[in-house]
Amino acid sequence: MTLERKLIYVPIYSGNEDLASFKEAIENAMSASSPQTGLLESKGQLIDTLWSCIERYIDSLNQPMESLRLYQDGLPVCDREFEIVRDTAESGSYNYRLLMRLINKGARLMGTESAELLGREYRYFKERMEKPNLAHSEHEKTFQDALLEERDRFIAARINQTLAFGETGVLFIGALHSIAPLLNDTIQVCYFPSMPAKKANEYNMLHVEN
Repeated sequence: MTLERKLIYVPIYSGNEDLASFKEAIENAMSASSPQTGLLESKGQLIDTLWSCIERYIDSLNQPMESLRLYQDGLPVCDREFEIVRDTAESGSYNYRLLMRLINKGARLMGTESAELLGREYRYFKERMEKPNLAHSEHEKTFQDALLEERDRFIAARINQTLAFGETGVLFIGALHSIAPLLNDTIQVCYFPSMPAKKANEYNMLHVEN
């Protein structure tokens, strides 16, 4: 049997618009597993349910946790990945709390991003916050787009190099990123299944059935 490399593409939901667009899909996922499901009214309840659905989906893969690699948007390749995730989870992040639960089950946490590129982006946005009255120029947009593309290429290269045959990776990634087209064609890309097809296309994902 030929061993495969698989990547589960999990979008990170943040703003109210994202949450609203996924509300119906999340409720449908809940209804499939619980006949008592009611409407989700609060933002907190919606986010909590979303991450619970993601966790159940990952558990349903029946993938040995020791062969599961976790890749996280914004997590630099360094010698403190675990401490960063632990501390952020303790601050209340749903995303990082899920990472910790998976790590405790045996999944392997991977540094995902370039520390240099993240630092460059941080300095840029810090300067923008300190000078909020400055108009945004086309040059700035070009700079942001180029920096995002550099980050995407680093993330894709990191996955290409570290995800072994017979392993499954889980990538938690923000909406503006476009990683799937940059991955090796030996990696089968799937996405979190309660995402509507229209949204999947907007995230530039490749939909491959499990």
